[in-house]
Amino acid sequence: MLAALAFVATLALITGLIHLYLWKRLVRDTSGPGRWRRIGGIGALTLALLVPATLAGTQNGLYWLAWPGYLWLAVMFYLLVLLLALEVPMLATRLVLRRRVVAAEPSTAAPEPVLVGATGAADPPAAGAAEQPDHDPARRLLLARGAAIFAGLTAAGVTGYGVRTALGPPQLDRVRIPLAKLPRSMDGLRIATVSDIHLGPLRGRAHTERIVAAINRLDADLVAVVGDLVDGSVAELGGAAAPLRDLRSRYGSFFVTGNHEYYSGVEEWVQEVDRLGLRVLQNQRQEIQARGGVLDLAGVNDVTAAGTGLAAPADYAAALADRDPNRPVVLLAHQPVAAVEAAKFGVDLQLSGHTHGGQMVPFNYLVKLQQPVVSGLGEVDGTKVYVTNGAGSGARPSGSARPRRSPWSSSARPEALRRGDGRRAHGESRPHSAAGWRSPAPHCGGHARAWRRAGTGPGVTGCGVPPFNAAPPGGLPPVRRGPAHPLEVLARVQPRPDSAEPRLVGPAQGHRPARHRRLHPPRLVRPPP
Repeated sequence: MLAALAFVATLALITGLIHLYLWKRLVRDTSGPGRWRRIGGIGALTLALLVPATLAGTQNGLYWLAWPGYLWLAVMFYLLVLLLALEVPMLATRLVLRRRVVAAEPSTAAPEPVLVGATGAADPPAAGAAEQPDHDPARRLLLARGAAIFAGLTAAGVTGYGVRTALGPPQLDRVRIPLAKLPRSMDGLRIATVSDIHLGPLRGRAHTERIVAAINRLDADLVAVVGDLVDGSVAELGGAAAPLRDLRSRYGSFFVTGNHEYYSGVEEWVQEVDRLGLRVLQNQRQEIQARGGVLDLAGVNDVTAAGTGLAAPADYAAALADRDPNRPVVLLAHQPVAAVEAAKFGVDLQLSGHTHGGQMVPFNYLVKLQQPVVSGLGEVDGTKVYVTNGAGSGARPSGSARPRRSPWSSSARPEALRRGDGRRAHGESRPHSAAGWRSPAPHCGGHARAWRRAGTGPGVTGCGVPPFNAAPPGGLPPVRRGPAHPLEVLARVQPRPDSAEPRLVGPAQGHRPARHRRLHPPRLVRPPP
């Protein structure tokens, strides 16, 4: 009880201080005493009360508060960041104006001496000698209004773009990831990965149906949902999560908990997800026998479980110890930081979410202090870590203008990781252009190309394969594989803004000497025997 009261008091204090600062910069500094300042003060007070009201109301079924409350929360943070960033140039401008005013003042004559003991009052100082203000009030008002207008328009524009990105159509990224231990017979195994769906007051059943349909079109071998599925109880959101029972895969669909499950009744959700047909890996390991080979798929509870008393904390030994070290192992863990412990057990690949690509600028730089990988493919002590930006945006409709690879998009979508060496086999040709299709020049993984259907909007990008929702007329030319064995992980469904060109996962690096190559675009290659 005391902890809850302390949290509420801290939240109220922080919210109050933020709105007091915003009132000073946006209302008091830009208007004079009178009606408009009073109206601005009432508006600031109302918005300050809207934040805790939204957080409390959405937990008690008042979902109509969600859109105005979370939209203002996003705008509020961007206003705060922008106005704080403008403090330094505004201070420098004030100092310059003050020096100009002081330099322009005429020099005053020295006062005449007065005899000590002389009778009669001294003459009053001349009117021109009275102290003059060291600034121009009109210029200061103009400066304050300019900063307020710039911050307001920028915050509204960034938030609007983030909402558009977050509510846009799903996007698919495909990435090649090399796993040295992957058996040759499992070449091309695909794992569809989605994270941070965040069903709640802003995202309901239609959001789940759209993600399930996108994943099913991938014809994946495995489906992995790596946490933060919901922001509410089973009683509130059980119907919204029900479409998950329609997920299709060859070797099963799997789920691990995220931190938001522990805020939403983790025990009930574990039972509900299991009832929907997804195998919940709670510090467990599943043997996947596919195409004559074997792969270990492990999952651990989120690190948030420690100390909650609601579920066992992450236990890497229980999930990863006493296994065949010759088998490749893929770990499902909600937060990328789990790779620090997972690397000690020789994990080949970890699939994670949680970060939303950094979520909000500039707070994405703070995320890097906690998480070793924020977005895309990285490596931690020899363990490859792939982080999807998520298919949702938490409780708010926007967190940043980052594409929901990120996303505000922050937020998430399925992305693809494929295992392979990224080189053409001898005599292999590049994909040919067909009517209505194009094969862009940038490379993805050395030879894989991104296909995009012309004239159909954002579409879906990919590396080495056409979009999952269509095939180019006449089909793709035959491709002969080299000695590599790609593992394709289709991870994160997320909206993407309209773009004239298809976007490859990771920067197009071209061909560089091996010592200068970067991790992006990610490629999974099995070294030659």
